[in-house]
This record gives sequence, C-alpha cells and structure tokens, in this order.
Amino acid sequence: MPDSWLAYVYVDGRYEEAVRLEDADAVVTFLKAHLYDEEVVITDSGDNMLFHARDGVDLYSGLDELGIELRAIFQEIRREIVAEATQGEGERDPWQDLYESIGLSPDQIHMRQMAKRAVKAARTVADVARLLKGTYFHAFFETEDGTREWGYFNPKSYSALVMKRSAHGGWRQGGRRFATLKPEARERHKLSSEDIHRFILLDPPESEREPSQE
Repeated sequence: MPDSWLAYVYVDGRYEEAVRLEDADAVVTFLKAHLYDEEVVITDSGDNMLFHARDGVDLYSGLDELGIELRAIFQEIRREIVAEATQGEGERDPWQDLYESIGLSPDQIHMRQMAKRAVKAARTVADVARLLKGTYFHAFFETEDGTREWGYFNPKSYSALVMKRSAHGGWRQGGRRFATLKPEARERHKLSSEDIHRFILLDPPESEREPSQE
C-alpha cells in the first residue's frame, strides 16, 4: 500500500499542480471538495490509478482498497448541496424531506451545483437564460419594490407569465398575459428553492400582452 497519493484536478483539460494526499482521510477530504469538478485523477507515485472521475461520474475507483466507500461521499455531498440550496429559507418544506429520502442522481446533483454557482454570477436576463437551458429549473423575476412579478421564464423566447397578487398576499399565475424580457435587462439573484430561482429585475418590461397579440 502506498504511503501517499497524488491528486490532479483538471480545468479546461489541464491540471496545474498535483496535490499530495498523505492518507485515506486526506483522499476523502479531497474528493468531497473536487468530486464534481471537470476531471479528477488520483494515482500513486508510480502512476497507478486509484480514482478517476469526470463531472461527478466515476470512471474508475479503487477506493475500497483504502476502506473508503464512494457512495457515502456522494451521499454527504448530496446532503450539503440540499442544505446550502435551502439555507436561510425558514422552516423546512416537505420537498426537502422527500429529496433527502429518495436522493438525487449524480446528474441532478451536478446540475444543482452548477446552477448554484451560475445564479450568483448572473447579471442579466441573458445570463439567466443560459443557466436554465437543459435543466428542470424555473426562473421568477420581481421588481425591486416587490409590486410586480413574472414567472416561468422561457429561455428560448424570453417570455414570462405575468403573476398576480393572491388574497393572501402571495403570487399566483394571472391568466395568459405575459411579457418579453430584454436579454440585456439587469438582474440580481434573490434566493433559490427546490427548483425555482428568484431574481430582482432592475430593468422591468414596459408592456404586457396576450399571446394572440404577438
């Protein structure tokens, strides 16, 4: 059994410097931090493979030889992602217990992790459209003063349904009226929940219309 291992994290097909891992605990810590990176490789000093993964999909694993259970690492990362995604959103909702009981697939975990990074970096409606493509997420926008809201944003047409205040003060779908948001319109991330990302729209649309008016 080797005394240590060398870990490599690839970005755009290249790695900068190997990280030396002195024991099994160091391997676990490294994988928790980098398992969903572009590509991860761990070898011994003789270049014998211990672990190899791309985008969170394990291609080769000899971790059981070190007494490391890869499934347990996935599960812990999953719990952390779900916890971070709901941090600061008040009491637990039923969907949180459901997600933790059925678990998230590696693709879903990767999608949520990438979205978590992207929503905070988004600055325009076009940025939001890019992060929604190929995902199951929905985007909702509201004005800074909270008097207007648009939901179920379509990243292809840039249209969003006009939402109306309910009798209880929340928002609901207000019929078939919609607005087209400008790609260059400025926004900032407000919060995220199960599959919805909410943004403050700093440049709201000037008009709203029925679909037949397009």
